[in-house]
Amino acid sequence: MAPFALRYYPAETREHPWIDDRDTRNLPVLGLSNADNSIATEEDWARRDTVWMEPSTGMFRFAELLLNAGCSWNSVREYSLEGDAGYRGVGPMSAELRIFLPGSHGWIFPSEDVPGTNQPSP
Repeated sequence: MAPFALRYYPAETREHPWIDDRDTRNLPVLGLSNADNSIATEEDWARRDTVWMEPSTGMFRFAELLLNAGCSWNSVREYSLEGDAGYRGVGPMSAELRIFLPGSHGWIFPSEDVPGTNQPSP
């Protein structure tokens, strides 16, 4: 079975959104790879730049988290999705993820805006 739809209702969030979940089958599972999802050499491993997500109910929970994080009334500015050894947030064998939004302690840009990657150099 594969999930195919999401009914979304805005909700408040927490830095560790699924810390209380005991069933890891409903958590997102992320993999770090490249656009072709083909890692054959050490150089490929070093240049991983794409996140893949296992199709599961966890991907819908992750989509909900991103939608809620983007709400103008949301006061949480940082999210930590860690494995079982941490605060939990991703399924077993998953890559961990940290999300920094403007105003968080980890936000590295001088303004609220993310500099564009296609802007000409000065």
